[in-house]
Amino acid sequence: MKGKTENLTHYRQELKERILTEAMQMFRQQGIRAVKMDDIAKQLTISKRTLYEIYANKEELLLEGVKMRQQKNESVWQKVAENGNVMDVLLTFYHQQMNDLKGVSPLFFSDIQRFPKIINHLENLHERHNEQNLQFFQWGVKDGYFRKDVDFTLVSAFASGSLRSAMQSELYKRYDSGYIFRNVILLFMRGLCTEKGLAIIENLLEDNHD
Repeated sequence: MKGKTENLTHYRQELKERILTEAMQMFRQQGIRAVKMDDIAKQLTISKRTLYEIYANKEELLLEGVKMRQQKNESVWQKVAENGNVMDVLLTFYHQQMNDLKGVSPLFFSDIQRFPKIINHLENLHERHNEQNLQFFQWGVKDGYFRKDVDFTLVSAFASGSLRSAMQSELYKRYDSGYIFRNVILLFMRGLCTEKGLAIIENLLEDNHD
């Protein structure tokens, strides 16, 4: 009896992850509003009832999907930080974000504004990361990659404000989202760096021919 229960639990957990992965891919490619819960169930060849037993509605599913992607990214950053230097982490972050933005429909960004729980979660996440980001900057200063004469709190606020403004003004309808991210973030990344850090960023640009 115990083995059967464990198998059911494992299957349920595996199914939850499959739903999140598939749903997020559909949301990002087609837009959130265009994808119905029925569409997700059909794509996964499960019943609509099974889907609703696990996720009561689309907003709950979307929130869990956003959390899953963020947790996976943070896990990668943590491993890089344990084995590398501050520039390794910075460039990993840059590459991850650029890859994540590939193939994302502009509808995804406009649609996500309609889900208050998601926006609230992202704002809370930003607040939680502020202290970690400051420690990250201090690590870079200590190792000689970041300029010590920069007010990181101010620069960070400008960078966040620039990306938020790009979303609010719907620039993603005129420019590719990866292109926006690259132009905003590289500007601030280069501004933070000493000559030692800049040399690494220049190699990044040369290798990627961007």
